Amino acid sequence: MGYTHYWTHRRRFTNAEWTEIKDDIVAIVGTTDVIIGTSHGDSPIPTPGAVCMDKEILINGVEEDSHETFVIYQDRAPKPEWQTMPRGWDFCKTARKPYDEVVTACLCYLESQYPNKFTASSDGFEHEW
Repeated sequence: MGYTHYWTHRRRFTNAEWTEIKDDIVAIVGTTDVIIGTSHGDSPIPTPGAVCMDKEILINGVEEDSHETFVIYQDRAPKPEWQTMPRGWDFCKTARKPYDEVVTACLCYLESQYPNKFTASSDGFEHEW
């Protein structure tokens, strides 16, 4: 599959948790020098808070530095018909593009803060985390 991050989101984040998660991910995005793009990667976001929607968080790079959009949902990812993994399992290929730094920071944050709800893994090496 190429360089890919995987995660399992086992249970819905409460409204209070979701508010905290959005605030913390905005802080992560706001502290990086990496230019973060809109979900389609066609232009830079105007502010770090633009990665947060009501019930989802969307992170990508910009133009040639974009790849697949990293998406975290408040209530787990919907399960596509083709998917054999349980609901809440998801993945994102970043191709080691610059926004990967932000994706790995978000995954580390979510797994460390919500270990009973969220786990992450990667095809990458330890030094890339």
